[in-house]
Amino acid sequence: MEVEQRSSHLIKNGYLCEGEAPPPPPARKEISQLQDKEIELKKTAARGSKAKQGVKKKQVEEEISQLFAKLKKKHTEELASLGYSNKNSNSNGNEKNNLDNLVKAIAGVSMTAQSDHSKPSKSTKRREKRAQQEAERDRRIEEEQSNIVSNRMVENEQLEKKLGPLGLTVHEIKPDGHCLYRAVENQLTFLSGGSPPYTFQELRKMMAVYMRDC
Repeated sequence: MEVEQRSSHLIKNGYLCEGEAPPPPPARKEISQLQDKEIELKKTAARGSKAKQGVKKKQVEEEISQLFAKLKKKHTEELASLGYSNKNSNSNGNEKNNLDNLVKAIAGVSMTAQSDHSKPSKSTKRREKRAQQEAERDRRIEEEQSNIVSNRMVENEQLEKKLGPLGLTVHEIKPDGHCLYRAVENQLTFLSGGSPPYTFQELRKMMAVYMRDC
């Protein structure tokens, strides 16, 4: 039959995922990428005040709806270019429905659900929940990091108050795995008034020899 021949042609071109586990079809990859983008946008929209979240969420939904509609149109045109149109059908919009069904089958999802905001699909709800969870996690991380910075600033201020009258100051040591030996090297440089008698590499070797001999 003509339809069976066209189906085989589509499978060979990597569109339909039927038979013996062919590679992921391009259409599904595009849908997956768009869904990932949807999650990122919704995660961003979940930040800020409740009022801002509501406005951002509406903007994201409109943008995603337009992107899905554009992608659906692209897939429909690709199918039509491969001969997937029912030229014998001239009533009840069967041709359009056939193409719509093929697009849905290729994508593995119902893209019409993206534009129906009053009844979001289960997959849409899952993506929204995931976006909210990731946004909340990012918020907690940012809050923890800000607390760490604040605590460090308080600690540095207290040290400067105590060290200032003594003519001393805090010297930052590069945290590269050798910070202990670099700190000793720095103090040796300060005490010698010039080049240190030992580099941090030599100090590390001396410590290793000492620990082996003990």
